[in-house]
Amino acid sequence: MENRVKEIDYLKCIFIILMIIFHLVYIGDKYPYAKQIVYTFHMSAFLIISGYLANNRKDARNFLRKFLWIFIPYVCMEAAYTVMSHFLPVRESVAEITPAVLIDKVFLHPMGPYWYLHTLILCSLIYYITFRYVRLSPDWLWLVSACLPFPIAED
Repeated sequence: MENRVKEIDYLKCIFIILMIIFHLVYIGDKYPYAKQIVYTFHMSAFLIISGYLANNRKDARNFLRKFLWIFIPYVCMEAAYTVMSHFLPVRESVAEITPAVLIDKVFLHPMGPYWYLHTLILCSLIYYITFRYVRLSPDWLWLVSACLPFPIAED
């Protein structure tokens, strides 16, 4: 890892610290305006940095192997969080645990702290497919790159 850019590592460190600080209920509830400001940029910036650092030059097998190392822990943690949210008092509780609910929470609508990994995996797969297999003009590639880091809000 001799090619690391220290400034990017520093930014990632700042964003992680902001995430930890404002996920603490005491600080988040005591300073809601500061939480609102930080939430407008810190995760989007983290996704942009992750996209910038994504290596699209790998062959499909190595690329998928890399993301399998993220996907398996994500599935385990998201499934465990979903099950625990049925029994423990959390803000997003699950009324019942069924295979359909687990599949929904793991693949479509992650809950709790693991949504970032879900979004990272989806964005990285779209980046990889777009830059490796889809022949777009540079203008379209920039548009796809600019739009991917921003999750679509649901009603």
